[in-house]
Amino acid sequence: MKQKLFNLLPLWFKKVKHADKWLHAILGTLFYLILALFIENYIALIATIVLGILVEVYDKISKKGTPDSLDAIATF
Repeated sequence: MKQKLFNLLPLWFKKVKHADKWLHAILGTLFYLILALFIENYIALIATIVLGILVEVYDKISKKGTPDSLDAIATF
């Protein structure tokens, strides 16, 4: 899934140093902002943190991605 999203990015973004971390930060921020519209901010923040961790756990279990704790941190 992460690779499919990464393939949608413009070529110039793929050349940015740590583009994967930036993608995590952007998507985590969007997730938080959308969630914060509907629920309390602190709950949206907790959900974003949990999402970042779960994505990396999924990568490790499924072996479809490369688990990286820095990706989880970049998400929130």
